[in-house]
Amino acid sequence: MISAEALYKVLIAQTEDNLDKTLLQFMYNELPKDASLNDFREELVDSGLMTYSSVMQICFSQLLVPRSKLLLNRLAEHRKNNISFVPQTHEHKFQIGEDDQLSTSVVLGDGELNIKIPRSDLSILPFIHSDEKQAVMLADDMANLNELKECELILLETADSFPSSIASGISLCWLYLSTGKYKEVETWAYRLLEHHEGNVICLRMLAIAEQASNKHLMAMSNYQHLLISKHVSPLWYLLLGYSQQKTGCNAEAIESYRTFLQLGKFEDYYPFARQQLKELTA
Repeated sequence: MISAEALYKVLIAQTEDNLDKTLLQFMYNELPKDASLNDFREELVDSGLMTYSSVMQICFSQLLVPRSKLLLNRLAEHRKNNISFVPQTHEHKFQIGEDDQLSTSVVLGDGELNIKIPRSDLSILPFIHSDEKQAVMLADDMANLNELKECELILLETADSFPSSIASGISLCWLYLSTGKYKEVETWAYRLLEHHEGNVICLRMLAIAEQASNKHLMAMSNYQHLLISKHVSPLWYLLLGYSQQKTGCNAEAIESYRTFLQLGKFEDYYPFARQQLKELTA
């Protein structure tokens, strides 16, 4: 992630007369030592020192774009020198368009269920190479700035350079799930699972994409795999029950909904689960 210091150095070097450098320096000095670019940006906007659009433009043009070009060159060099890398037999077709926007949730059915899209903490994921880590983190910064096409480009290049990369695969699944491109989620999830069978984060996003595409039998299988993992979320019982109900497995759906309610979490979904139980047991 880009630090607050990086943004401060760019701003303090600006020559525009309308930026109060004294106030800028004071605000920066008041930040915590581990402050991120986003923390500093929020302070600048909240104080009225800069507008949101002006900060974002500087972040993109003077911080992210130069880093992006440098990393893409390094990834290309890595592929050139990595003798174990097998080139893809076809070029990636970019999926993200100018009008695409990120969503934080997926709506299933006719608005029946609104499921939050899981987003992994990238800092805890394993990385193969420092270039891989920097590229994935940069792509995450691009996504936060809503530069989605640049985010996709960096992630695709990273995935090609490091075919077994967990972080780039998960990030691509998240990007495509967040933009409603469910077929691409399936493509990248299965590719990732070939190298990392049973990856929980990947299975979660794959199952949601399958449900959004009405592939409920496949979703059921993935939720059943999730429910034998080490750390089980009660929400998976609700989502399993939803797909079971959609495929006519009503007895199994009743059991899943009841288990979800008994576990006592995710109260926002209680009304839905109770309504489905009422209909199934009527």
